Amino acid sequence: MVAKNKRLRVKATSRNKQQQQQNDPSQYDISQHIENELSAFLKPQSENEKFLYQHKDTKKTKAESKSSSFKDKILKSNINDATNISKSALRRRKRKLKDDLKPKMNDLLDSLENEGFQIESTDASSDGVREHKHVGGNSDRSKITKITDNTNFAVAAPSFTHSKTSQQGAFKNTNEPSIRTQKGAKLLQQKENDHFKQVLGTKQFQTNTFASLREVIAMKNLQEQQSMKK
Repeated sequence: MVAKNKRLRVKATSRNKQQQQQNDPSQYDISQHIENELSAFLKPQSENEKFLYQHKDTKKTKAESKSSSFKDKILKSNINDATNISKSALRRRKRKLKDDLKPKMNDLLDSLENEGFQIESTDASSDGVREHKHVGGNSDRSKITKITDNTNFAVAAPSFTHSKTSQQGAFKNTNEPSIRTQKGAKLLQQKENDHFKQVLGTKQFQTNTFASLREVIAMKNLQEQQSMKK
């Protein structure tokens, strides 16, 4: 496209400017205009205009203010106040109290030794496995494998096994609950609780505790032997 001829328009505007300058030359003083522009440009900025687009606080000042406020809170807080204890610390304390209420194996072994039971443990050596009678102390408590009395009845915790017996070339499944599954663990726990309540409710257990335990264990051993024979 051909540009429009602007010479007439330029001439008209220049002529108008000349006429205005002749009428009032102070309004169109070029030197005064340049001085005004330079003074406005070189004018010192105020504090608000200077930091208008800058952050008021640096990262260092923010970190120092946070640390100082945190230290003040710690100093003002009362250490003896129970409300300042964290939830995790309270859970640990409750767990420790529950563990203290549970029966201890060492106390049971001490009472069994006082009643005349023989505690046998095994130690792995270079020659092989050897058995010895436990005399006292807590060093070998974790290696105890057998507890017997004068009647040679083995005292052991009741346990359920998934046994399969061969009968005429076929396997018989007892369908015992498995401790590995959540449902089986619940069933085993319920069964153990019922058995525990039944044993505690007998008069013989209240009068002579260890004698009744020996009888219960002996009956259980007989039942297991009969089931294996079948």
